[in-house]
Amino acid sequence: SEHVFEVSFEAIRGRNYKSDIALDDIKFQDGPCDNSASLDCDFDVDLCEWKSVRGTNRYPWRRRTGSTPSRGTGPSGDSTGSTSGSYVYMETSYSRPRRTAYLVSPEVAPSSRSHCLSFFYHMYGKTMGSLNVIIVDKIKKRYSLLSTITGNQGNVWHYKEVTITSLNKYQVIFQGVRGNGYRSDIAIDDIEFRKGTC
Repeated sequence: SEHVFEVSFEAIRGRNYKSDIALDDIKFQDGPCDNSASLDCDFDVDLCEWKSVRGTNRYPWRRRTGSTPSRGTGPSGDSTGSTSGSYVYMETSYSRPRRTAYLVSPEVAPSSRSHCLSFFYHMYGKTMGSLNVIIVDKIKKRYSLLSTITGNQGNVWHYKEVTITSLNKYQVIFQGVRGNGYRSDIAIDDIEFRKGTC
């Protein structure tokens, strides 16, 4: 049956004039709320809702526009080919082999339906390490490796899709692993998360 209803936002003033309240980008759609869009990020402005965690590497994941500082590794622009767009990368200079850095998503609600995680990655360099995609079950505290990419993949961006299904809350982690030398910068761009299998 159809019901007519009204949604109201009530704003209550504080003690003085320094209590302005603002709203923006209100959306209304059929069905239950879906937080899948919270993982989408092109990194052109910031890290969106992703968090960079240092791990054992000297540097954490960080945003970059244009080329990475070291020659013979890293992209020259973002995944669209733009030198003005941004991406995130793991700088591997002044570090040691097998050191790690983590890019961690916000928590994702459990669902009986599968979701597709897609992203672009760039792994160019003769001493390239590995990029691992991991999900963490927040209830069982269990880590599951979904995908691993190892070694020099050439000076191009590659597209990757991974299907995720979890009945518990979880987080997605991109783990960068440094190779044997500084020519092992790893970059990620244009993460998207949508309903359905890949």
